[in-house]
Amino acid sequence: MIENLHEDERCIEGTVRSDIFDREMSVMICDGAPVEYAEKCARAMNSLSDETLDIICRAAKKYCLWMASFGSLDDEWYDMKVPIYEDTPAREILKNVCLDLVVEKPEDNSIGYCLSGSCGWEPEHGIEIEIKDNKVLYVGAYEGHSAWDDFPKDDEYNFVNLI
Repeated sequence: MIENLHEDERCIEGTVRSDIFDREMSVMICDGAPVEYAEKCARAMNSLSDETLDIICRAAKKYCLWMASFGSLDDEWYDMKVPIYEDTPAREILKNVCLDLVVEKPEDNSIGYCLSGSCGWEPEHGIEIEIKDNKVLYVGAYEGHSAWDDFPKDDEYNFVNLI
C-alpha cells in the first residue's frame, strides 16, 4: 500500500494512493514508527466512513469560514479552487486542501495519525487533522499535535468542537 519508501535524516517517506482524497499522498513515518503500523494507518485513512469524512469536512469548512471572517478569501494571497460560503456543501472544502499522511510511533494499541498539509484559506499555517481509532480529534491550523494529545472540548481553535 505505501510505496516508494526511502529514509531521510528525519523520517521514512513514501507515497500512498487515497481514493477518499482522490490523489497520491506523501507519507511521513516519524519517531521510529514501524512501517507495518504506518500501513495500518494508511488502510484506516483509506477506509474512513462517510460520517467521519463529513465531520472532517464540516470542521474544515468552519475553519475556512472563520478565516474568511477576518477578510476576503478573494485576495491573491489565498488559493481557493472552489469558493466556500455558508451554503457551500461541506465536501467541496476538499478541493481546497492538499493533505499528507503523518504517522508517529504509537503510544498504545490505537491507530492514530495526522493528515496535514496546505489549504487555500490559510497558506501560512495550513491544516492539521488528528484522527485516533477513526474518531476526529482535531481540525485546525497546524500546531504539531499528536493523536495521543489531550484535546479539550472548550478549545475554540479546534473546529471539531464547533460542529
